[in-house]
Formats: sequence, structure tokens, C-alpha cells
Amino acid sequence: METMYLHFLKLLETHKSLALATILRTAGSTPQVPGASAIFSTEGILAGTLGGGILEYETGKKARDAMKAAESILMEYDLNAGIHDESGAICGGKASILIDVEPGKNISAFRQLKAAFQDRKPGALVTIGTPGPLTGYGLVRSWIGTDLPEEMFAGNLAGHKKSIIRSIHNRIPLLLWPAGENVAAAGKDTSGFIFIDPVLPPERLILIGAGHVGKALIRLADRLGFDMTVIDNRPDLIQAGDLPAEVKVRIGDIEKETGKFKIDRNTYIVIATQGHRYDADALKACIRSNAAYIGLMGSQRKIRLMRERFIDEGWASGREFDAVYAPVGIDIHSETVEEIAVSITAELIKVRREQRDRYKIPHISSLILAAGESRRMRQQKLLMDYHGESFIRTIVRKSLASEVDETLVVLGSHSKEIFEEISIFGVNTAYNPLFKEGMLSSIQCGFKSISKWVNAVVLLLGDQPMVEPDVIDQLINMYRKTRAGIIIPVYQGERGHPVLIDTRFRQEIFSLDPKKGLRELMYNHPEEIRELEVNSPNILKDIDNVEDYNIEIT
Repeated sequence: METMYLHFLKLLETHKSLALATILRTAGSTPQVPGASAIFSTEGILAGTLGGGILEYETGKKARDAMKAAESILMEYDLNAGIHDESGAICGGKASILIDVEPGKNISAFRQLKAAFQDRKPGALVTIGTPGPLTGYGLVRSWIGTDLPEEMFAGNLAGHKKSIIRSIHNRIPLLLWPAGENVAAAGKDTSGFIFIDPVLPPERLILIGAGHVGKALIRLADRLGFDMTVIDNRPDLIQAGDLPAEVKVRIGDIEKETGKFKIDRNTYIVIATQGHRYDADALKACIRSNAAYIGLMGSQRKIRLMRERFIDEGWASGREFDAVYAPVGIDIHSETVEEIAVSITAELIKVRREQRDRYKIPHISSLILAAGESRRMRQQKLLMDYHGESFIRTIVRKSLASEVDETLVVLGSHSKEIFEEISIFGVNTAYNPLFKEGMLSSIQCGFKSISKWVNAVVLLLGDQPMVEPDVIDQLINMYRKTRAGIIIPVYQGERGHPVLIDTRFRQEIFSLDPKKGLRELMYNHPEEIRELEVNSPNILKDIDNVEDYNIEIT
């Protein structure tokens, strides 16, 4: 399956004016995810989707206006219409969409992407957006492959190599707002953004045997994005129109043709030939490879006999044979050819998802709790000065300086003022209408609003501006090593903040007793808690009242 960027290159040959719209970030529930793209002309949408509905319609209108003005824009769309609103979207989320009205200006980056895609080399299309003098954005795109030299990370990309590699490795787009000290001083967004959109070659599916089940499987798998090849030794078996046009066909000796492939952890193999002899030939050629999946069709008796022979002949150990998915497919009591193909397709989906998750670098979000009323301070302390900068700006800046992948600020009391204070950073925000009910309501609001692919959350308190990025990074590093559910920093035997929580507790967090808060979660899962000894007494401090404040700033 081709990436939308390759569709853009094809359309550019026949259309002078095109707009490429890409979702850069989402919060809450949205019809599509970051990286989703659509191509518009002045007449309407040509390819791709942003999820359809009102979001796509409104983007199309904005795209036409932007093309007329010859100005690329960053569009914010709110999907929080009421249930009685006949025209608005009620998903409950927000989306930021980049509309590039002159994508042809960066044609060289798209051509490099195409060449890498065809050579099965992973990389990312990196877009740097710089605000114009009045409105709109200037856009510079670069293709960054994993095999490119260090010099490619110079200039605006210096310091972002780790983020780019993580994005490619995890197949997850990342939006960065590299705000620096000069941005805070200027009081406005002068930094722009960097959007990293990973483009990886599709996993390869090799189907050995083009019989009835094989053909039915190919028709189903065609929609799953695999790069598909069929191998068979019967030259007259496949007729024109039997298979989708992009499916490659190799006719010849099954063992030799299978052995020609470089089989790696992105390769999936299904063996369904006309007989056990050819099944054995195919399996011999791949059983000791690094394939992510090898499936063998056959009855339980056939599989048992083949296992015995493979071990007796020394073609595989018992452990190697048992790693084969045999009989192939998820057990759904299938009988017909189509049902068998469905069972195999379902197993391919399951294994592919497991493989992708297995090799992921965890995606971490910070959750800054900034909704409180500051009653004991008798003014909104998050707006007060902390060594030359407000509390909330300080903690947001430290979050951005850490290894978290995204930052979400939960607002409540004084939400307008706090939002204006941090708007220069471009971080995600969520409003907690129940902020008066306490901290747990803000945590629950944050867990509802974080991106779908976040693996863990670092809870940062808005009144702890003294906590350093290094402490956040230590929590993240321990999580990467242990995948512990709850990680708590400890100084000289005393627990403090921030706390890291795995998102597998998301649903349980929504049902916690407000009077007990996170203590209830920790009480329910003591085996999931890991304590991390840190050399920072700041994890034990917060600023609740004027006395605390005076001590901290002197």
C-alpha cells in the first residue's frame, strides 16, 4: 500500500494547484490520527482522508481559501459540538491540521521519500514550519533516512535526532515545538514547529501456493498494507485478473524462489501449497530465518508428521518447529475457503500488531496538573513569579526539556490566563470542568485527553517548578527498562513527585474513589510499584502558601 505522499507525486503530474492537508496532532476523540493526510484541489478532495465528515469538509473549504491566498496555514478544529447541533462534530476532541498550498516547492524531499520507499528503506518526512511575518507558515521539508549521515541533523534539526529516530522506530508521528529562551522573552510564537512523519516500507507477505485459499487470502490481505508476493511452481495456475495488480508473482522451484528473499522480522510467510512435499520444501527454506511469522496450512495429523520428519532429518529443532503457526490461522471453526482465509488474515493482523508493539520505544506524555484554585495562596500561584518566570511556564519548559514525547496541561481555575501564559509553547491543553472536585478529576481529564498511543504518563504538579528534567528522565529510563506500572521517586527513603503511571491503568483511574485518589490505585497494585532513588530533595517540596513561596524564592 502506497503512502499518501506517493499519491501526491502522481497527482502533481496532472494538477497545477494542490493542497496537502495533514493532521499534526489530536487531543481527545477524533476521527483520524496524526499523520493522516488528504490531497485537495480547488474542486475538492482528490485522495486520502482526514476521517470524513464535518472535519474533512471544513478542511476542504479552508484549503480552497488558502490556495487562493497562496498561504500555507495551521488550522485548529474543535469537535466539541453539542448533541443537538446538526452541523458540528461531537467526537469531543481537537485536531491541528497543516494545509500546505505549495507542496511542490519541496519536491526533492518527496522524490527522496519515493526512492527510499521503493528500496524498502525506512525514514521520516520532516516538516519545519516557520511563522510568516504576518500570518501563515513557510514550510521546508526534508527526507531523513535512518542511514543518513550526522550532518543531516544540523541547523533547525540539531538536537532532534533522538526524536526522529524514536518516531521512525515506533511508527508514530511527533509534533515538536522547539521553543527557546528567546521565544519566552518575545512573548509570542517565533519558533514554529517541527513535524516528524515516519514513512516505513510495508511488511512483506510471502504467500507460497496460489490455490483457492491463497487467492482468497491475497484478496483480503490486499487492504492491510502488505507488500505481497506469491510463489508457485505451476505456471498456468494464475490467470490475468486473479490477483490485485500490485501483487508480485514468482513461478519456479519453491525452495529456490523462497530462498532468494532476504527474510527479516518484517517478513510474514504463509505456506499453502498443493501438497506436503512442497510445503516441506518451502518450510526448509525459511524455518531458521528471522521471519516475524511463518504459517503452515494442514491438518493436525499432517503437522505432527512433518514435525517428526523435520526433527529426524535435522532440518529444525523441536523448538524451531513449534514456533511455526501450524495449523495456520485463528480457530474460528472455519470450513469454507473464504472462512479459512479470514482466519489466516486475522492471525496476520494479530501477530503484526504484537510485533510492532514488541519493538516500540515507549511513548511518554507528561501531564501537568494546572487546574487548582490556589486557595491557600489566596491568588493563582501558577501565574506568580518563580526566579524570573511564572510557575507554569517554568514547569512546561522543564517538561519540554525532558525526554517526554508530548506535554499536556490540564486547565481549570484561571484557565484563560494560564493558557495565554503557555500559548507560546504550543503544548496540548485540556479543560477540566470539574476542577473544584480535586486533583483526581484533573488526572482523569488528562488520561481522557492524551494521545491514543501513549504508554505511560508522568504526573507533574504545577506547584513544583523546582523539579528538574533529569528527575523526569530518570523515571522514564526506569520505565523503559522495567515497564513497571507505577514508578515513584524517593529521596532518603521518602516518596515524592513526579510519579509515572502506565496507561494500562487508564480505565481503573476513571473509577477511583475521589476521596482516596491515586492512593487507592497504589493500594490495589503494590506489586506494580517501583521506587527510584534520586539525589534531589526537590521531589519532596511543593509551594502551597506564602510561607513556602518566600522560602523557595529566597
